[in-house]
Amino acid sequence: MTSIATRRTMLLGASVSLCPLTWSAFAESLSDFDSAFKGILDSGDDLRDAANRLEAKELSSSGFSASQIDIAKSERLISRRAIDLIVFFEVSSESVYQSKYRGAIWPRGKSGVTVGIGYDLGYVSEERIDEDWNRYIDSDQLELLKSAAGLRGDSARDVLNSLSKVDIPFSIAFDQFRYEALPRYTALTESVLPNTSGLSDDSLGALVSLTYNRGPSYSVSESRDKSGRYREMRAIRSHMEFGRLSSIANEIKSMVRLWDVNEFPGLHKRRQLEASLFEAGL
Repeated sequence: MTSIATRRTMLLGASVSLCPLTWSAFAESLSDFDSAFKGILDSGDDLRDAANRLEAKELSSSGFSASQIDIAKSERLISRRAIDLIVFFEVSSESVYQSKYRGAIWPRGKSGVTVGIGYDLGYVSEERIDEDWNRYIDSDQLELLKSAAGLRGDSARDVLNSLSKVDIPFSIAFDQFRYEALPRYTALTESVLPNTSGLSDDSLGALVSLTYNRGPSYSVSESRDKSGRYREMRAIRSHMEFGRLSSIANEIKSMVRLWDVNEFPGLHKRRQLEASLFEAGL
């Protein structure tokens, strides 16, 4: 199987022919994202602090949104650049996944047992697990995954050893993510933001990455958000509603105020890449 970076490079060549811009204008619009992403890929930095929907879990625990993604899958495709961005911040690379993530893990904190490309069993029901995984793993492994449904924090930690036989290679994990989890998060993004049908695959993909990580928090009201944690998310929804697309990238960049760069360098890099990708799609 080709690497994430290789597949991304292959996509670059395929995408150019579909863009209505001239080659030079299109290449210039992508240069910042592609060069920045390549730099991060080449750095080998451990950026797992940006993985596993940490902010989405905080949102759910605060009672702002439902804990499960019970929404029909979208038929809309996002760009391969966006897919690779999300996969990278969840598992770094195919080789890292194969060595660290093909079994069940517990990322600590409020997380549940996690498998595949950031699939947290603690935030889904047994029914959802069955629907999302029955085409990808055998019945024995499926039952193991279902045994951890809804368990989070210490409860998830306590059952981790019982899932020691879970073994999901990258090719299976990627297909499950691509055809099950990602279409649900695309649909979720479309459901909470207006006018997404007018976005390019790159720009929509940047917002799907943001939703995957921070949850559907675009409508958290000021009255319920005394600390202003979701200020930029509200602004993005407003910009989408009134067509101020050129303002959205700056809102994404502004969010880094929330995280200490020394503690969460991955979230800083993820937000910068999402902003760059959104701009590339305009």
